[in-house]
Amino acid sequence: MKPSDFLAAPRGRFFALRYAMECAEKDGIYLPNMVADPSVLDMVKPRPLTPSFARDILADTTGMAEYWTQPSDLDRLALMPQIQNCLKRFATVASQASATSWWDDGVAFDQQWKVEWEVSNSRYEGEHPREILRREQVDSQQLEIQEEQEFTGNFDVPRSGAWWSTPPAGLTQSTRELWDGTCAGMWWIEDSSEDLAVDSRPLAINTNNVYEIHSPHAWKYLCETYPRTVTAQKRYDWYRVTDLSGEWVTPDWFAVSNDYDGVYLSVAGYLRAGGLPIEIETGVSSLIAGWNPDTTYWLTNIVQPAGEFISWVIDEDSENLDWCRAQHHPS
Repeated sequence: MKPSDFLAAPRGRFFALRYAMECAEKDGIYLPNMVADPSVLDMVKPRPLTPSFARDILADTTGMAEYWTQPSDLDRLALMPQIQNCLKRFATVASQASATSWWDDGVAFDQQWKVEWEVSNSRYEGEHPREILRREQVDSQQLEIQEEQEFTGNFDVPRSGAWWSTPPAGLTQSTRELWDGTCAGMWWIEDSSEDLAVDSRPLAINTNNVYEIHSPHAWKYLCETYPRTVTAQKRYDWYRVTDLSGEWVTPDWFAVSNDYDGVYLSVAGYLRAGGLPIEIETGVSSLIAGWNPDTTYWLTNIVQPAGEFISWVIDEDSENLDWCRAQHHPS
């Protein structure tokens, strides 16, 4: 990633700001001081981004992403010109750190893991991915008609809906293994349920036919090639996030599954494009929302288990509440 990539979209800016804030706090400078006088950040030196430090900052970046409300105070702070000037130094260090060097990589086919939380999608077990996708396609079409009929022309009503733009949750998702034996999907989670236990399982991937999203342009291609109109069902949430009142589209995942076995969002793709209103054509935009970095959604029945489950629990005695292996595995 280039330094400018971190400052071009909401999640990238948030990462740079959280990095700066963590370094500032180690120097005794806290958020109220930055808000009152942004120039105090000029005195803060970026600290080395170790793998665990970068992982934790990215966990904060995903965990604090919200696509159903106005941008947070921190998101607005990251847009201040004086703050952005300071963040360039932190973005430069982040772009050069060895811990982030793989963030632009494609799918790690030989080390994919499925993560299952306590709150799982077990109701979809045994159902073919195409059935899940087709049902979701029909449900979305019906919801669009219903929401359009009920629209009063007022974008400011306190109404929310399906704010995400991911493939349906019932599909298998996978992420890579990290240096410490955990996997990315245990750390980098939008709209997290904050479970204290999780199971992970290695997968065998029998394809390399995966569409990879590394940039806003890659998402734009999906929306242009496989468009689905979602204006009525997204307008309230995405208006609050972006202040745009035009038309909205997302990819039609059932149609995408005709050409690809999976769709992958890299970490770099997430930071470059997550939460960014992406113009598809004049007056028509899209948003990547609810999709965790380094996550592949499998659209066809192409992946198989390649080992037993490993159970993890939060080590509440550790300083950073790290994951550790549980003593017993699920039966």
